[in-house]
Amino acid sequence: MTSVAAFVLVGGKSSRMGQDKSALEANGRTLLERAVQIAQAASKDVRLLGNPAQKTRLTVVPDRFPGCGPLAGIDAALAATEAELNFILSVDTPFVPLEFVRYLVDRACAGEALVTYPRLVSGYQPLCAVYRKQFGPIAEAALRDGQYKIDPLFSRVATCILDDMELRKLGFGDEIFDNLNTLEDWERAQNRLRSA
Repeated sequence: MTSVAAFVLVGGKSSRMGQDKSALEANGRTLLERAVQIAQAASKDVRLLGNPAQKTRLTVVPDRFPGCGPLAGIDAALAATEAELNFILSVDTPFVPLEFVRYLVDRACAGEALVTYPRLVSGYQPLCAVYRKQFGPIAEAALRDGQYKIDPLFSRVATCILDDMELRKLGFGDEIFDNLNTLEDWERAQNRLRSA
């Protein structure tokens, strides 16, 4: 059986939000608490990437390349993990259904792809994806070369893409990947979170 770990990416300056996203609270739960619950659909082994504002009992894995964006978080996760498959989730995507996470991990387990991720008409979703440990050296090399974008690396490796059509057949729309970058995003999201 393939080993799976999960990581919640809480790093980032939250400059557009103006405050730490992970501590935002709706309906008595922070975004970090929601993200950890979502990540637990992939694995009971959940760790954090970055520095959350609030105290947590979870292990926090620091970046090896500070200030280099989400790719540095993926690099840190893959350097720290013993698991073959590693689910990465950004803390600011609170609408990802547990059923989708399980499906994503199942697809990753069934194949040999180094990255299993959703790619929609609206774009890639590299921060709700499964990375094999072997992707680590590729991420590290890119960071050492000053290349911080995740998506361009996918053309260098075997990937498994979940596209719009596949997601629609499963009953998932691209709104499950809505992320929260601004206070306006957060205000709109709160009603959805209260009813979730």
